[in-house]
Amino acid sequence: MSSQLRAEFKSALAEAQQIRDFEERTDDQSARFRELVDNILPGLETRLKAHQSVSETSLDRYADITQKSSGTPYSRPVGHAHISADGSVEDEGDGALTDAQFKAVMEPAYKRAFKTYMRLGEQKTKETRPAVFKTLVAGLDEYAGITIPPDWLDKVIARAPAPTVVQDLVTSFTTSSNRLLMLRETYTDPSGLDIRTSPIQGMWTGEGGDPADSPVPGLGEVSIPIHEFMGKLSMSNTLLEDTGFPLESWIAGKVQEWLRWHYEYHVLNGTGVGQPLGLWTTAGTPQGLGQMGFVTTPTAGVLDADTIKGMEYEILPQYQGDAVWLFNQRTAKAIALLKDDQKQYLFQKGELPHNTVVNANPKLLVGYPTIVSQYLPDIASTKCPVFFGSLKGYFKVNRIGMTVRVLNEIEALKNRRVYAFRLRWGGMPVEDPYGKFIKIK
Repeated sequence: MSSQLRAEFKSALAEAQQIRDFEERTDDQSARFRELVDNILPGLETRLKAHQSVSETSLDRYADITQKSSGTPYSRPVGHAHISADGSVEDEGDGALTDAQFKAVMEPAYKRAFKTYMRLGEQKTKETRPAVFKTLVAGLDEYAGITIPPDWLDKVIARAPAPTVVQDLVTSFTTSSNRLLMLRETYTDPSGLDIRTSPIQGMWTGEGGDPADSPVPGLGEVSIPIHEFMGKLSMSNTLLEDTGFPLESWIAGKVQEWLRWHYEYHVLNGTGVGQPLGLWTTAGTPQGLGQMGFVTTPTAGVLDADTIKGMEYEILPQYQGDAVWLFNQRTAKAIALLKDDQKQYLFQKGELPHNTVVNANPKLLVGYPTIVSQYLPDIASTKCPVFFGSLKGYFKVNRIGMTVRVLNEIEALKNRRVYAFRLRWGGMPVEDPYGKFIKIK
């Protein structure tokens, strides 16, 4: 009797396992599975236990299949995914989706099918939407049922780029040539104060005599050459094809981020040799065409409050309208820590001591906005860590905006798609009266 019961139990268990592993079940198979799990196997288990003739292995297999089918929690190691250093993913264990399943559940069609499944249920979806149910089968997890499609958050965790605002404050032009030419008056006021900017001389007729000779008006030429820059980004075709994240939108965002960095850095530090001439490249030279001039601190290696406060009076009033302070974060900290003889901070928030050099707003210094750029030098002897004045004295000229070409062949053997970027632009400081540097002695 016991041998016959054991044979019946093993046969029913094997049949239930076979039906459970079907990717698609008919209604009859589903009904048979429920009959085996809910009635036949429990009845045989009871009779076998009474005869004490069922093996522990068979009971474990039976418990596994019946508990999973009824939704009762059970103890079983779950699958996991391991992401290696090179970005490859390895899935191990039960419940881990295969590559094909992961690609299937990321498809828009699968997400639409899942919404239909949730609205109609399994049976009605199979009966009224067979094509939809077939789509769902591609993401069927044999241990848990229909896989819920994940939603990608439209965000990549990344470090924030340094602020780039300088390019927005300079004077910008466009040109259709390989250089921009403009005329420049050569007359300068002998007083050096730009009180008179016209060379016309004259006299009151009642004074007698002849008017003094006027200087011959002179016009010089300013030329800003256009330079070309090329850049590229290589992306794996596999990554572009398989990811559910809108990767091309991410690439477009990174390109814009890079473009602002490119302009910011070269407007400030361009060498002028095969590239734009940066504002800081001429720092520390006497004032002249393309050279803003400087004020030297009285103490070697030190940035002092008196020099900061006096900078407002180094720029003529007609050029102060858009004046700003420009320095890096470490210089900003040094200014914030400046103290008077009573050990009171000169940089205060909220209240203003009578001898402060700043406004209550920490973004203002001596009444003018501050801009922090991380591409500028630190405080050190002979260096120019601070600029004060209007950035409109710098001229930036665009020949064409950035162009992008997608090249599928150039790195095809490496399974990569190449994005090639091209820029043509130039720039240089032109209006020297608009600002000056602080040079550390």
